[in-house]
Amino acid sequence: MARNLAQAIGIAIAGGDFPEGSKMPHEPDLAERFSVSRTVVREAIRHLVAKGMIDVKPRAGTRVLPKDSWNLLDEDVVMWTFQAGVSTGDYAELNEVRCVFEPAAAEIAARRASPQAKARISEAYSKMAATAENPQEFVYADAMFHMEILQACENRYLSNLRNVLFAGLLSSIHKTNTNVELNNLSLPLHKSVEMAIVAGDTAAARHAMLALLQDASDRYHQTNVNASLNSD
Repeated sequence: MARNLAQAIGIAIAGGDFPEGSKMPHEPDLAERFSVSRTVVREAIRHLVAKGMIDVKPRAGTRVLPKDSWNLLDEDVVMWTFQAGVSTGDYAELNEVRCVFEPAAAEIAARRASPQAKARISEAYSKMAATAENPQEFVYADAMFHMEILQACENRYLSNLRNVLFAGLLSSIHKTNTNVELNNLSLPLHKSVEMAIVAGDTAAARHAMLALLQDASDRYHQTNVNASLNSD
């Protein structure tokens, strides 16, 4: 119950219901609002303090910390942020992070991946191809394709990034991959990555991943432009 409450409050904080710098409601008020005991509230608050989202001080009470203080490498914080709805800047920052490590991860996977890991990457691509006409299933298959590449690196740090970024990737890909026609156009880019990794071609794997991420960035930008034009 405490973890569920921490999630509910975390999403509310990320969504701006409890703005940065604001004072959180008192324990009895939170307990009444979420229909839980004060003990559950206290435990949830401890979760959120550990994640850098809030701070508790005697007399000063409980305050929401600036987003720069949040542990953005915490899987829960990432998930709550994207569930609450993120800005264009959040997506841009996520894409920058992906551009930093995913091309290198593709290169490492091409050099190091076991036959079993390569088979899982190929299987993930096959699921993408099979679900291209179904945007909801395609989003998940696309995210799993990228996760399998990170896992194939056999690097514990990249594996942790894999867990942290999964929610962000799902949200990001969902934003750019809702058009069936564009999904089909992106398949060759993913196929190039898959083929390079399976062939053990490190340079080609890095180049193919860079091209794929650039395509995703272009599509996200175009999605925002179209949304702006439609709103006008």
